Amino acid sequence: MLSEKRHNKLAFITLFLIPLFLILGIVLGSVSFSANDIVQCVFESCDDTTADILWKIRLPRTVGSLIGGVGIAVSGLLMQSLFRTPLADPGILGITSGASLGVALLVMGGVSAGIGIALIGIEVLFVAALVGSFLTILLLLGLIRFVANTTTLLLVGLMISWIIGSAIAVLGILAQQQNLQLFYVWTLGSFAPTTIHSIYFMSFMIIPTIAASVIYYKRLDASLLGEDYAKSIGVNIKSLQKFSIILSSILVAAVTAVAGPVGFIGIAGPYMARLTSQSGSHKIIIPLTIVYGSLLTVVADISARLILRPVDLPITIITALIGGPIVIFMLVKKRGEGLSQ
Repeated sequence: MLSEKRHNKLAFITLFLIPLFLILGIVLGSVSFSANDIVQCVFESCDDTTADILWKIRLPRTVGSLIGGVGIAVSGLLMQSLFRTPLADPGILGITSGASLGVALLVMGGVSAGIGIALIGIEVLFVAALVGSFLTILLLLGLIRFVANTTTLLLVGLMISWIIGSAIAVLGILAQQQNLQLFYVWTLGSFAPTTIHSIYFMSFMIIPTIAASVIYYKRLDASLLGEDYAKSIGVNIKSLQKFSIILSSILVAAVTAVAGPVGFIGIAGPYMARLTSQSGSHKIIIPLTIVYGSLLTVVADISARLILRPVDLPITIITALIGGPIVIFMLVKKRGEGLSQ
């Protein structure tokens, strides 16, 4: 763990970086603007094309990636607390795959034949993603009693993810070519289609959900010390599990409905929060997870625009490049099981 002084300094620097990268997210992209263009658009007026790109495309996309990163990171934190392992996240445990299956049934199952994903409606996509993710995590929880340790549980989650992937592949074989192409593009993950409406929607779903997780932080703290200890102080483990499942599913579904599957942030954000915090309390870890999750996602989104400019890369490629080394580091440095390393 870092010293308290270094922790406070790092937290301050990170908080400063978020508005900086928000500005960079608005300024940087496939189309370049001079500093004078930006100043004119902010303080005076500019041509309609520049204004549309900055305020109708880049601003919603950047803010959307920030909010989406918060949702995915906190969802990963809840899963890590539930299963008491820093390697758990919605992607590894199959929740993201379940959300994708829900959207796949909607898009490739004939309901949306002949129309684009953007025309389906974000609320409909959310319901489909929520049902898929929720059913998947219920299945995973039902199998907990039959596994010996967290490593086996992660493998079970991985198998579930592969099974769901196979089901999606079958749907792809049977789907119309147009719908298959729409779904494939969606699975690559991108905050490019984000609109002001999308931001309102994600905020409406994510902010109350995270507030609920903060209210229950003491129960989440107790669960990290084991079920026996949590029960001894009056924590209802079954209720806590259901609580974590519902919140995690809502967070994943809200982000997935807007940007498609976004991986690695659910592991990297909480891990960085625990690494830089001297406290194991969720009262501290949740805010730090919010900070790191949002920053990582905004950086990944900006990188997706710039690396092969003017080609816009899927954000999952960038998050894998960022999160992959972090996960490898965790596996190499891991000492035993659980979060108390």
